[in-house]
Amino acid sequence: MVRQTPDGIEDIIIIETKLSSGTSYTPRQKEGWKKLANGEDLKLKYRAQGKSASNKNVSLLESDNLTNAKIKTYKVSDQGKASIDISEISVNDYKGYIYKPNKN
Repeated sequence: MVRQTPDGIEDIIIIETKLSSGTSYTPRQKEGWKKLANGEDLKLKYRAQGKSASNKNVSLLESDNLTNAKIKTYKVSDQGKASIDISEISVNDYKGYIYKPNKN
């Protein structure tokens, strides 16, 4: 979710949905959490389009940077039940993350 004003992006909330609270993040997600933990901005790799609160079309471009200080991260899971668990993602847990590909 992005709150954008004529002056630019004001706030960003990243919501990661998982069926179970114990489901691991992908290596790409962990790399993003590492960037946030180390104070780096996130750069969009693909164009994102959506609607504003007033139902206007808005888009973020591939070249847009998402400023670290404006990002909050949350994990939403339902464990396959009617109740929903919402928790903040502790990106600092990934500060030293190093991707190690599986060797088959």
